[in-house]
Amino acid sequence: MQDNKPVSWDVSAARKPNRLKNYDYANGGCFFATFCTHNRERILGSITDGFVSLNPAGIALQEQIEELPGFYNDVKIERSVIMPNHAHLIVSIEPRTRKLSTVVQVLKSLTTMRLTGNNGILLWQRSFHDHIIRDEDEYARIWEYIENNPLKWEEDIENTGKQDDEYYENIFRGRSRTKPSDPTRPQNS
Repeated sequence: MQDNKPVSWDVSAARKPNRLKNYDYANGGCFFATFCTHNRERILGSITDGFVSLNPAGIALQEQIEELPGFYNDVKIERSVIMPNHAHLIVSIEPRTRKLSTVVQVLKSLTTMRLTGNNGILLWQRSFHDHIIRDEDEYARIWEYIENNPLKWEEDIENTGKQDDEYYENIFRGRSRTKPSDPTRPQNS
């Protein structure tokens, strides 16, 4: 006997929250943000010998990142790197102006409109990863991570497809940058 209950398409119950509880993102601050292409498809360019070669989609995203401070004078992109299937940003936002989610949504939307018009093609995953940068040491580690990310593409979590929340947390806290799930790599305590 078949169950006649309607199928639920509510995926929100299966999604884990990706924002810090009890933090008011309208307070501004400095953030590390990562957003990925839809299905992590490598549509933004390629990496050869640690050098990023952007294709037209990657160039469009880079131009939107560069133009964003003109669009929002209270937002500064302090550092960025575009990888084949994701982008990392250090974003500073003045207090009580706008939220990080708005900034990322606008970047995604403007790039999508520029590349595809309004034809419903999905370029981006629905959400993004963020981290509130709490001090100058963390800022320096994240800056270095972004700077060296193309050199580490072969072990990058977005390249390997292994999802591990500890990976980014280790970067923020100054621990080893190797993937925690890799038992062949020594881990720092």
